[in-house]
Order: sequence, then structure tokens, then C-alpha cells
Amino acid sequence: KQCITQSTEAVVSTQSTGYLHRDDMMSHWEILHQYVGEILQISYLTDTDVQQDVEIQNMVREIAECGFRRFAEGAGFPAVLKTREQLVELLTAIIFNFSVYHASVNFQTLTYAFMPNVPSCMRMPPPQATEVVTMERIWRTLPVGETASYPTTWPTTSVLSPR
Repeated sequence: KQCITQSTEAVVSTQSTGYLHRDDMMSHWEILHQYVGEILQISYLTDTDVQQDVEIQNMVREIAECGFRRFAEGAGFPAVLKTREQLVELLTAIIFNFSVYHASVNFQTLTYAFMPNVPSCMRMPPPQATEVVTMERIWRTLPVGETASYPTTWPTTSVLSPR
């Protein structure tokens, strides 16, 4: 959770509203955090269970000593885990970074291949801010068939296809 708030504070205050990227990531973090916590409760009933798990402690030690050795004080990464909550945080961060965060920065959210996001032409003018947009209005506005696919796919295929 700290990684989300730190990365977004440089752009926008955590108190500001309407920063959907941050809000969506926080929502996913909370869901993952709850899930990981519930799963770990099955195997780790107490903090002592975490402290006595040699494999987990070796993994954390190796990350701290090898993964962060170039950073002062291991970049704040713990050398041992003392509580179940620390383990939940660590595993949530790993899962979050390899899934939600990776997808949010590496996948296009408004891909040009999806016609409603960037239609090559429209049969009606864009709606006005005060106009109520219905599904009928959307269908009458979007291009049809070959008209929709030609202008956006042709540049891509012409560049990528061998000549």
C-alpha cells in the first residue's frame, strides 16, 4: 500500500479526488491484501508461526542481503519477518506488483484496436456535454463494417507486413 501512495503522491495528493488510477490500484490492493491475509491464516495462526518458518525467513533474508545490498540499510527492507501482518504485506506487494501494477503501466487502457475508443469516422457528430447518450445514439454514431476497420488497421498492417 505504501508503494502506491508514494508513487502517486509525486503526481497528486492522496486527499484529492478523481485520480482514478490511484483509486483503482488502492481498491485492488485492499482486495489482494484481504485475500492473502485470509489464506495465510490457514497456515500461520500466530506471529510465532511466521518467525519459525525457516523457508520464509531465508527468503526474506536473501532478498534483504542480495536483492538490496547496493542500497543503504537494505532500502528499508526487513531482514526478518516478525509478524503475520508483515508477511501479508510482503506477499501482497509481490502479487500486486507482478499483476495489478504491471498491467496498469504496461497494457494500453484505451487501445486503438477497440473501435469505440477511437472510431476512424463517425456517422453523427459527438454528443454535447448536456445531451443524454443512449445506446441507440451510440449505435447510430459509430461507423459500420469495413468503414470502421480500414483506416485504423491499414497503417498497422502496411507497416508490419513484408513487402
